Amino acid sequence: MRFAAAAFSSEQPAPDDNLRAREAAFLEGLSAKMLDLNRRALGDKIKALAALWGVPIADLIEGDDLTRAIKARNAIVHRGWYYKPGAATPEQRDLWDHVLLMREFTIRFVLTTLQYHGDYLSFRGGQHEVRFEPLPRVTRDGVFEPAPEPKI
Repeated sequence: MRFAAAAFSSEQPAPDDNLRAREAAFLEGLSAKMLDLNRRALGDKIKALAALWGVPIADLIEGDDLTRAIKARNAIVHRGWYYKPGAATPEQRDLWDHVLLMREFTIRFVLTTLQYHGDYLSFRGGQHEVRFEPLPRVTRDGVFEPAPEPKI
């Protein structure tokens, strides 16, 4: 894309040097922006890392809960608020559900790194115990290796 834009720019007659300078600045900025096109979305990064590390998240990504939690995160980070005061939809009133979901993701990543096997207390959907068993990890070659044995 960068090469095509540069080639197109060089083929076009420029009415003045000011336009050439602006085109050069545009092409320079285009390089940095092109990297953004190859960047994965946050949800895809979470899923890829979970598969790589062997973090069991299948029950957490059912439906669109993760997508909605990421949208809530983006609204807070980029706008500074989740919804305009007084203009909340019923879905937006449940910010705590998003917090509990992301807390659950974090707990599972930490437990996997600690090579923990066993029960832990979850608060998503009400307080209850959850059995935690890490999954086999995926190597960079796409080969599965067994989950590490618990350290005692």
